[in-house]
Amino acid sequence: TRLAAPFFTYLIISDMLDRKMVRQVITAIYASSVIPILYGFFQWFTGQGNEVTEGYVRVNSSFFHPAHFSMYLTFLFCLAYAEFLDPQRTNRGLRLVYIAALVALEVSTYTRISWVAMGVCWVYLSWVYGKRGYLLAGGILFAFVLVAFGGGIVERMLDAGEVFQAGNEVYDLNSSVGWRLYFWDTITQRFWDHPWLGHGAGSSVMLGVELFGIEAAPHNGYLRVAYETGFLGLAAFGWVLGTMMWQGFRLIRRQRAGELSLVSHVYVTMTLTYVLLNATDNILEYYEVAIYQWAILSLVEYNNLHAARAGLIAQARFEEELRAEEESVAEAAALASDDELEAEPPRPSRRGA
Repeated sequence: TRLAAPFFTYLIISDMLDRKMVRQVITAIYASSVIPILYGFFQWFTGQGNEVTEGYVRVNSSFFHPAHFSMYLTFLFCLAYAEFLDPQRTNRGLRLVYIAALVALEVSTYTRISWVAMGVCWVYLSWVYGKRGYLLAGGILFAFVLVAFGGGIVERMLDAGEVFQAGNEVYDLNSSVGWRLYFWDTITQRFWDHPWLGHGAGSSVMLGVELFGIEAAPHNGYLRVAYETGFLGLAAFGWVLGTMMWQGFRLIRRQRAGELSLVSHVYVTMTLTYVLLNATDNILEYYEVAIYQWAILSLVEYNNLHAARAGLIAQARFEEELRAEEESVAEAAALASDDELEAEPPRPSRRGA
């Protein structure tokens, strides 16, 4: 059920796409980001937002939690930065301003794993588009900003380091890292009670009730899937993630420029982000963010389909089987027609009669 809603979005979009709509979907993603971005800056400038976590005022905009907003911003960054690097795109100055706004809001969410994910996407896209100088310039700029204005960022990262150094005997349950480690330690030990099929859907949240007195998910998608569905469910989940990543890489292998390669690069970085954020958060539940992941996947599928038909990449296996079946049916029909002609005796012409 957590994957069903965004998956239906993917099915609908992929079924109705044409080449013009690929650009329209991307434009719609940009247009829909205006209100969340403006509201995020409003919260930041007025000191509002989520104040639950360790005293930090974390901007969450129109989303339920700062982690939701941070992943949304990372997805937008993947799209905007890829288009900024694409030599076919115009309005580069405006795109740069948009990217700067995304990065500023990402910092204000105080979501550490999203900072890492955005950094990974920046390195990946800069590398594949051959902009090595951007890596150096961005690194210098980041170091300057960190020294001049990044006291809160450094403090939050050091908080995590102190918990890891303390070891598992003295988990600080008031720390967002401490209670995660305590939860992960417990869920890993109890996983072995039912390792193959798991403890059942929702059981990880009930374990959170047992440990903390409130409904709490483990904030790790892989441990959650493993605990609830066992080795079999975890293998299926890994297969889904691997298949999604492979779809993005199919066109990239051809090193083909243009819209095809752009969308594939964007999707690969989005999937990398999804994989990373599952390590420390409940991304499986974030429908409002996952929809963008599946929408971009529909663009990738559309481009892969047309590239396969054009002979740019190998046909999908099911398409090959379908084509082989159609050809065998056509050959059988042709042979049957020839046999009927050979078996039928010649008819006298009317003139001869």
